[in-house]
Amino acid sequence: MSSSVPPTPVEAASPRRRWWPFVLMVVAGLTVTAVGLAAFIQVPYYGISPGDARSVNDRITITGAEVYPPEGEQLFVTVGVPRLTALGAVLGWIDPDTDVVEEERILGDRTPEENREENLQLMTYSKDFATYVALRELGFPVKVEDGGVTIDSLCMSGDDPCSQPSPADDVLDAGDLLTAIDGEPVNLPDDIGPAIEGKAAGDLVEVVFERDGEEASGEVALTTSTDGRVILGIIPNPLPPSTIEFTFPVDVAIDSGQVGGPSAGLAFTLALLDELTPGELTGGVTVAATGTIDPNGTVGEIGGIRQKTVAVQRTGAKLFLVPASLAPIAAQEAAGSGLEVAGVADLDDALEALATLGGNALALGTPGASVPPPS
Repeated sequence: MSSSVPPTPVEAASPRRRWWPFVLMVVAGLTVTAVGLAAFIQVPYYGISPGDARSVNDRITITGAEVYPPEGEQLFVTVGVPRLTALGAVLGWIDPDTDVVEEERILGDRTPEENREENLQLMTYSKDFATYVALRELGFPVKVEDGGVTIDSLCMSGDDPCSQPSPADDVLDAGDLLTAIDGEPVNLPDDIGPAIEGKAAGDLVEVVFERDGEEASGEVALTTSTDGRVILGIIPNPLPPSTIEFTFPVDVAIDSGQVGGPSAGLAFTLALLDELTPGELTGGVTVAATGTIDPNGTVGEIGGIRQKTVAVQRTGAKLFLVPASLAPIAAQEAAGSGLEVAGVADLDDALEALATLGGNALALGTPGASVPPPS
């Protein structure tokens, strides 16, 4: 008599086990597909990552004056700011050297194309300002025309809504373009001080300005700042109008490639000073610098200071000049790397910091004094 033997548990499970390789293949395929899609699907975020520290000296061409090619090298620093895909955002959040930020922080209310054009225009201003500051520092005659100062605010208290408007608010509005004070042309913010020099708070000055494309004028009462200085009572925008024209007795060309933004202004200024004077501004070593420069030599803040510090560390530079307010962040990032960080508020601070390297930063002379003014 025969009897059937029930299958063992192993034998009973065998048919189901044959499905697992197929399931794993499906899961793997879906994962690869998801990662592939994530690599192409853009999200509303940008990454700020370390860029390059590039030589300025190799990008400067000067004609019309004697040049003194330095042994040391001056670097300007960039950051990468790509729009991110979903995968890029994930990788950026993981990377300690990358900051992932919302696109509004980068673009504001501009399109990517408008943002690009604006940054290229800011680079043009940066090169003009650097040339103006460097040539004026060395005694070259420089000329500025068709400029003006755009008024950002007339609020003395800085709050919104304003609790303490300037007396100038009776005549001027935010957005006006100031072009003259008591008959003296105003092309740049640093023209305002000399135009009101010797006057007292309460004195009236005649201002000429443009509003909505129309020229107007009026009398404004001067006031005082919190430190007691006599001032016009406006907060100026540091950027000039697009009509401004700089005339220099020396032809200066700086090849910035496709790099945009104003943050190379300090580096351009120092490199021009080095090229136009004998000796070594940097003491013959490699120095990097970042920071905007305005026509009166003030160094302004920039973005991406952590990432720029990382980029400079990779070059072996000895000193990194940064805006004074950002020096603590850069110093913390550079700790233990051998890179020295110096915070500077203006060109004079930068020259003093460079002088510690043994160069001639504090004895530049005035080689431009003998250059005839342009005809």
